[in-house]
Amino acid sequence: MFKQFWIIVLALCSMSALWCATTFGGVLMDEFDGEQLKDFWTFNNRGNPVSTVSLKNDKLYIHVPAGNNDLIPGVARAPTLTMPAPEGDYTETILYTGPTAQSAAAGIVIFQDFFHQMHLLYGIGGGGGQRVWFMGVAENDVPPMRDKDGNIRGVGWGNHLFTGVLGAQKKVYLRIVKHGDTYTSYYKFKDSEPWGQWLSADFPLQNPQVGLIVKNWGAGAELTAEFEFFQLEGEGVNFDVESDGHLPTIWSRIKKDGSR
Repeated sequence: MFKQFWIIVLALCSMSALWCATTFGGVLMDEFDGEQLKDFWTFNNRGNPVSTVSLKNDKLYIHVPAGNNDLIPGVARAPTLTMPAPEGDYTETILYTGPTAQSAAAGIVIFQDFFHQMHLLYGIGGGGGQRVWFMGVAENDVPPMRDKDGNIRGVGWGNHLFTGVLGAQKKVYLRIVKHGDTYTSYYKFKDSEPWGQWLSADFPLQNPQVGLIVKNWGAGAELTAEFEFFQLEGEGVNFDVESDGHLPTIWSRIKKDGSR
């Protein structure tokens, strides 16, 4: 199945410049087809059996129950679906197709540990209404968030992390671009429109995981988040072949961990 997946990915890259064309070394694209997760994914429900992941009709669903299921220092209950980040610079892109719920959100996570992580989210927060926000999570030395002109908007939790109210959207494209130790966030609502840059932060992370997160906080409502695809592209995402000429690898860290 894994070998067939890579054949499909390469075929998609040859047919569609929209998602597969890249100036980096390679592309990983998962459109969540089939009935089982690809085996490079790791789902972590953090000990809560009510938090689940499933595939149906070419979409991925992550469910979080009502309550305070965040992923910050002192609260470690949000479910995540992740894989090791590639070495070097990379771009992570997802398509979120809803829904939204009060005091809940879903999106991209880049996770080293509870004191070193980044979240790019779409949900209801920051005073109400559907918004996008980008945040660095740290115990100390929380990275300041900058706008596209380089101006510091603020440090720590606050309204400076949030866009204005965007309303309920049928599709939300979210993207984080890593360049060195700088992480820059983008979002848009239509495939054909240009990316809108949101905030960026300088935040050195060591061997993090990248992927998806669904969370709520306080007395947040339950949420079954729906994702249509996940894409990772970068110089460290490669299609090297083993010496036997058969098994393609994703990148060296997964290979060294012995998970292939």
